[in-house]
Amino acid sequence: MQDLQVAVPRTTFLGRLARVPLKLVPPNVPVRIMSGPLKGSKWITGTGTNGCWLGTYELGTQRRILREARPDDIAFDLGANHGFFAMLMGRSTKSVIAVEPFEPNVAILKRHLQINQVTNCVVVQAAVGLENGTTFFAQGINHAMGRICGEGEIEVNLVSLEELVNRFGVASIIKIDVEGAELEVLEGGRNYLREVHPKLFLSTHGNQVHAQSSKLLRSLGFDVQEVSRCEMFAC
Repeated sequence: MQDLQVAVPRTTFLGRLARVPLKLVPPNVPVRIMSGPLKGSKWITGTGTNGCWLGTYELGTQRRILREARPDDIAFDLGANHGFFAMLMGRSTKSVIAVEPFEPNVAILKRHLQINQVTNCVVVQAAVGLENGTTFFAQGINHAMGRICGEGEIEVNLVSLEELVNRFGVASIIKIDVEGAELEVLEGGRNYLREVHPKLFLSTHGNQVHAQSSKLLRSLGFDVQEVSRCEMFAC
């Protein structure tokens, strides 16, 4: 399919009209990401938020990841969703392990990697948690909000952070966005985290989980920077 080219108005007047094209762009069409570190890469409309193909999605985190990443790093993207950050880290690291449990998201993730010719990313269809095995996954109100849940309707594979390290190598940089299972992910990699101190970009879901995750990381010797009420960077 031929790429759909969309121009971003820059003037104040036309800028006010920029929201109109967002509603007119058809879904499931590869467009060029219009700004930010991934500018020029392709993104499929209707997947994720419009901020993904506009290039503004979590822009501060995008820039911080690029500052921290190194060419010889192995990166883990835990809760990879449709692959926005996997694509980003693939540009600046040796390899990326993108872990995502929800099959429809995995299909879109793989398509994004394919249309962008990203060859240094391995996709693992699994949830990340305390131990290896299986668990249940509940779909959210959209594809970005599914989560591990004992009452979930979909059975998925479960893998620990330690197992990922054993299988793919020691990650130097990790992005975690797992819709409430953050503490289980960290607990499942406790020894590795204590010994290696990778750079962590952690999104938390709920004040209690945020506080517990911060406390655990500090107990493991991390310097924790509170980026926002629901995000932290630790190293």
